[in-house]
Amino acid sequence: MRAACLTLAALLFGAAPAFAQEGHAPTVPDVPAQLVGSKAFENRQQSPPAEGPSASAERNVSARAASGYLDGAHRGQQGGQSDRWIGTGDRGTRFQKPRYPALWEVSDADSKVWLFGSVHVLPSTVTWRTATFDAALGASTHIYFEADVGPLGIIALVIKSIALGMSRASDDWVSTLSKDEQAKLTEALKPLGLSLEQARLETPWLLAAQIEGEGSLPRDYDPSKGVDMLLQWELPKERKAYFETVAQQMDILSAGTEAEQVNRLRRALAGGHDTSDDLRDLVSAWQIGDVAHLDEMIKNELATDPGFANSLLYDRNRNWVPTIEKLLATNEEDLIVVGAAHLAGDGSVLDLLAKAGFSVKRIQ
Repeated sequence: MRAACLTLAALLFGAAPAFAQEGHAPTVPDVPAQLVGSKAFENRQQSPPAEGPSASAERNVSARAASGYLDGAHRGQQGGQSDRWIGTGDRGTRFQKPRYPALWEVSDADSKVWLFGSVHVLPSTVTWRTATFDAALGASTHIYFEADVGPLGIIALVIKSIALGMSRASDDWVSTLSKDEQAKLTEALKPLGLSLEQARLETPWLLAAQIEGEGSLPRDYDPSKGVDMLLQWELPKERKAYFETVAQQMDILSAGTEAEQVNRLRRALAGGHDTSDDLRDLVSAWQIGDVAHLDEMIKNELATDPGFANSLLYDRNRNWVPTIEKLLATNEEDLIVVGAAHLAGDGSVLDLLAKAGFSVKRIQ
């Protein structure tokens, strides 16, 4: 479960990887280096001027051009699979064909939206943006994310973390652990600077998150380099929309009875292996668009706790679908960027939309 909670957090929760890494809210990141000094960055940081007829017409022309590019990419006539060579993968594998993270188009009779599966924590060396992705970004009115991980979202995460940290478990939950488990817990607490007596005052789920996060991310992986964080710091606020709040995400992580939380802690203590290779394999599969392999990894990891898997993944997928259906019904063409786990396999957002009668096509 340690691998599931930490590694899959990279595909499931926008706020979770940074929280789990340190056991508390992340610090505000610097502006992504690749944006500083760019014309796009300068334009996006300025408040947009009031749109007159000419500006509105120019935006419509730009959107139509981007939409035309996407149509061409889907037919294989341009851009989508030939505009960039991926070079080497995260673990040094050189690929024979340029392949990219999956991008999907979902449509009804007269409108479409695009869905991109993200990873919330990445090394700075991974290249994932393509002309096809940027065309979808440019053609979209709004970009939907799981939750706000920009400046305001981080403030909300800090406040929620403090509130959750102030909650107290019952005094005797540690006594439900065996002597061997208490010994393992004592050792796991040392890097956190906590004693067993201090641990009694914390809730089991929070300890599990701290233990799972301690030293488990590869050194070159950083939540501030994740897809969501980079895009949210790049985009102006009027173009961003969210399915959830950070507080709702944290409530899911902290859900369950105390006994269920203690069992989650037990799995964290039992699964104390280094998850670096798991995360690197996951990112490599995502980077080349191997959705089948991602689906296999997700199912294997979440099988250890089906109830928690429903809360983490499948319930949230079902919660988001009505919003996407409404976008299509009102002909609002938007880009949706959510963790890649939500777009893989049975029960995914794409699977639910296909079953609801929408056309689902992969364009990258």
